[in-house]
Amino acid sequence: MKIQSFLHKFISSGKLSNFEERLVGSFLWNSLGAVSSRGSLLLANILVARIVGLTPFGEFLIVTTAILSVGVLVDLGLGLTATKYTAEYQQVSPEKIRNLLVFLTLVVVLSGLSIGSGLFFYAKEVAAYLEAPHLEHLVRIASLIPLFLAASSLGAGVIAGLEQFKKLASINIVMGFFNVVCMGVGASVAGVEGVLWANLILSILNVIMVTYVLVGCIAGLGVAFQPLSLRSEFKNIFTFTLPAFLIGLTYGPATFYCSALLVKTENGFEEMAILGASMQWFAVVLFLPASLAAVVLPVSSSLASSTSGRAYRGMIINAAKSSFLLSIPIVILISLLSSHIMGLYGNDFVEGAEVLVITIISAVFVSMQMNIGNTLSAKGKVWGQLGLNICQALIFVGLTKFWIENGAFGLALAKTVSYFFLLVGSLAYAFFITIDETGTSIKANGPKDIQ
Repeated sequence: MKIQSFLHKFISSGKLSNFEERLVGSFLWNSLGAVSSRGSLLLANILVARIVGLTPFGEFLIVTTAILSVGVLVDLGLGLTATKYTAEYQQVSPEKIRNLLVFLTLVVVLSGLSIGSGLFFYAKEVAAYLEAPHLEHLVRIASLIPLFLAASSLGAGVIAGLEQFKKLASINIVMGFFNVVCMGVGASVAGVEGVLWANLILSILNVIMVTYVLVGCIAGLGVAFQPLSLRSEFKNIFTFTLPAFLIGLTYGPATFYCSALLVKTENGFEEMAILGASMQWFAVVLFLPASLAAVVLPVSSSLASSTSGRAYRGMIINAAKSSFLLSIPIVILISLLSSHIMGLYGNDFVEGAEVLVITIISAVFVSMQMNIGNTLSAKGKVWGQLGLNICQALIFVGLTKFWIENGAFGLALAKTVSYFFLLVGSLAYAFFITIDETGTSIKANGPKDIQ
């Protein structure tokens, strides 16, 4: 059904299915939060780039890339796990949600302290690997950020699993204001070092806000605190979390490795700055599809056991189509304005317009794959996704080494090709696991108004 028909149903009360009502309502609130969060980060980074300049901005970005690459060792895929199991438990065993949270929080704290300490004490080696010993003190400042990012991701995952997207949007709106203020002040006062201190403070503030909201959500359920009640389900949770963690592990280190190759080239930090600025607009293209993906997981998790393969395949197809329709107009607009957009960061960034264009094209592939991946996760098909992500990472690294002499453009092109492979592979895998037992050809018959 066409978008106009869907909008007509949306405007006319009482005519949407239960799935549609939940998906659309959650999507709208999540989109509002995404606009505030990503918009503020975009504005903050433009401000930082204009204040500190091209090369220091590249140094800031390679440090944050290093931090995020080890962040997966702290997060362990638990944010995704929290969303999936919270959504499932809410339907059948809400008393287990608090116990799940206690268990996952303990894991995050222990891993965060371990990885953070290791990063702090081995900051010199990280800087030496980047052939930039002057970055050692910056790595140390940022070493605790992964702990707080993982903690807020875990809390937000539980809130999303409860489908409390209005509350998540409120957090993002408040954090959006502080992002711009803190990062702008940090850059003005102490340059890149000040920005990293600001990021650490912001990550702590985000944890505090998420915790406050989460306590209210859990209290409203009236669930009991009995951590040992999950003993019988530890195996299932671990079976889901391990491949989810490994999926993240394929992305973070591969990204850091390729970024390190880039900064080691001639004018490497300048190329890193251009790539980083382009990736921020990659995030702009993704913000609406990511909002949709964030609500697809909890909604589809609660429907996974009661939905036929035929309907589930329809849901996958329509979610991917929706992501394409949401992202492509933004890609066209940004491409047309690419030189002007890069000029926002400073005159030295204008030459990176081509990098911006190829980067946002890759965002279209990612936007579609995210929703396919989340519907697969809802079905528990994470091991297959792991195999696809390993292949994507290998393609990314291999092509980057081949094209790295082309600087940021070569790396961006390698990433785009690898994401296209991941999209095609994920779609083929989704079709394979949702084939009806008869093996006959199936047309999209799911919640087909979501287009």
